[in-house]
Formats: sequence, structure tokens, C-alpha cells
Amino acid sequence: MSGTIFLVRDADGREVEYTWADVQQIHTDYTRLVDVFARNGIDVALVLRLDSEARDATAENARLRNQVSELQVDLESWQRVLRNAQARAIAWYHRCDELRTGLKQARVDVEHWAAYAGDYFKEKWDLAGNLARLDAIIAGNAPPKESKHDE
Repeated sequence: MSGTIFLVRDADGREVEYTWADVQQIHTDYTRLVDVFARNGIDVALVLRLDSEARDATAENARLRNQVSELQVDLESWQRVLRNAQARAIAWYHRCDELRTGLKQARVDVEHWAAYAGDYFKEKWDLAGNLARLDAIIAGNAPPKESKHDE
């Protein structure tokens, strides 16, 4: 029997080859270990159960680490999306500021040009209403509306 090879599955499910001498040594070591446990009042079944629970906990820990890694990747992706959105919002803010500045200048120009118009045309084109509407739009308090002339 000394040349016989035994195939045994280990705890991870892999096949391991053992010779007869290996099997005898494992048996001797196991017997000594059980004897030490018995002399010291250690419950072998409890040790085996705790070992199994430790393996389960190790597997669960690996699974959770994998999930955390996936969440980290998702978080980094969303952070990139947020940074891009913030950059676009800042660009739009600056563009709106440029447009508001241009509108302020246009309002001043309209008021200056209107000084050359007679009262009839100022009333016909609702200069006071248009200037008030421009002021409200510039302040962000009113949406643009059709002028009296568009009616």
C-alpha cells in the first residue's frame, strides 16, 4: 500500500494527491491534536464549527470588498459627471453674465437714443414700458414679453 496515491478534495474543493505515508502522518497528527483538545477541555466540534464560520466570514469579507471596489468605481464616475456638470454650469453662468452686461449696455443705448425721439414716438413705442421691462429682465425678476408694437 505504500505506493498507493489517494486523491482527496481539500477545503477549497481542489484535488490533492497523498501517498500512504502522508495519510498515516495526517492520521497521527489528527489523533495527537484530538488528544490535546480532549486533555485541555476543548470541544472539537466547536473548533470545527468556528473554523467553518471563519471561512464563511472570509468569503463574505472578500465579497464585500469586491462590492466596495465596484461602488468606489461608481462613485468616481459620478464625481466626474458632477465635475463636468459644474464646469458647464460655471461656463453658462459666465455666459449669462456676459449677456446681462450686454443687455444693460443696450438698455442704456436705447435710453440715450430715445432722447432724440419725440413724445409721440416714445409713447407709440412704449419707451417707459420697454425700459421698465429691460430693467426687470436685467434684475432677473421678469420674463421678456411682447412689446406693445408686436400686437
